[in-house]
Amino acid sequence: MSQGQQPHYGAAPYQEPYGSAPQGNARFTEEEKKQIAAARRGLLKSLFISLILPLGLYYGLREYGVSPLNALLIGCVPPFLKALYTIIKERKADPVSLFTLSLLIIGGLTSLITGSPRWILAKSGVLTVVLGIGLLLTTHKRPAIFQGLISLQTSAESTAKWEALWQDYAEIRHIMRVTNVIWGVGFFLDGVIRMFLAYRLDIDAVPTVTTVMFVVSIVLFQLVSKRYGRLYMRRRGLRLNGTTVERL
Repeated sequence: MSQGQQPHYGAAPYQEPYGSAPQGNARFTEEEKKQIAAARRGLLKSLFISLILPLGLYYGLREYGVSPLNALLIGCVPPFLKALYTIIKERKADPVSLFTLSLLIIGGLTSLITGSPRWILAKSGVLTVVLGIGLLLTTHKRPAIFQGLISLQTSAESTAKWEALWQDYAEIRHIMRVTNVIWGVGFFLDGVIRMFLAYRLDIDAVPTVTTVMFVVSIVLFQLVSKRYGRLYMRRRGLRLNGTTVERL
């Protein structure tokens, strides 16, 4: 992530059901299909505001001779407004939004004082490292990945189904915990590498390289998580079909 921006982390990354059958065979209810579609739309919207728009602003402004520092500061505006809007909309200052806002403000002020844009480029890595640590700390109880999945449910019925899966199946609890570790360790390492690159690469190369790296990392975490979940369930003669565990 280039300009130090990345998708708001108030919700867990979109996850399809682990160990589920192929898309065409899964018996999702209409409500569950709507939730999956809404989660995908939310992810795309978040990626646009926090990644694509800041990246476009940075390189567009650079073309017009704006300094890297000023271009990066302007690129911070969309994710800043998004985090602020989330706090106002939810009518509460959740820790993630507060941390995001604080990091954006501190990063901007630090760069203005020092005259160096490097901190703005590095602070997204700081955010990702903290996120990774936060995920890992929840692993032995109710993993943050599972909590995020629950928060995406839009009805009491679907929430109850996932809660029942968590209570009734040790396999589901195991998969959620392993997935939590995959994303936690992945975010931590991704953040460390992007902080390093922010201070080593040419200033105008950092936004593109770190943004591409972040997107590739997210796709990799998703693929590994889903693959592990399906293989683990299959070894135990099970599959997750929608929100129903079936024997193979």
